[in-house]
Amino acid sequence: MIYFDPYKSKTTGLEYYLIFILSVFGIYSIYKKATEKNLTEIVGSADITYNKELLMKYCAKRGFDLYRDSKKLIIYNSNHTFGFGSDNNTSRIIFFDKDKLLVTVIKDGFRANPPILFSDTLFKREIKNLFKITGSS
Repeated sequence: MIYFDPYKSKTTGLEYYLIFILSVFGIYSIYKKATEKNLTEIVGSADITYNKELLMKYCAKRGFDLYRDSKKLIIYNSNHTFGFGSDNNTSRIIFFDKDKLLVTVIKDGFRANPPILFSDTLFKREIKNLFKITGSS
């Protein structure tokens, strides 16, 4: 455990903070990779077609590429040229079930599958806010 010690040398100790921060980041990365396929439930309106239309407008505005569109499933991809491989895709997978949406975000790369660290949380929060705003109007 890292704690404040007023008698320690000023030249040492930085490595302990660095190790602590890297350890927390590593544990968070492992957690995100282990739970990336879990679906998050978001409550939408009672109509599946309205939910799909609203989500398709949102994803088109954000610049996501439509990969698959079926009756109860939509997959949007966005390509990244940076990262671990030369071709990294971030897939946003949305299942529709009556008044609910089941959402997950998965990154798929050519050489490695790094975890999604923050963009999945932001995407899910934006979708929740989108349906909260349109549901209250």
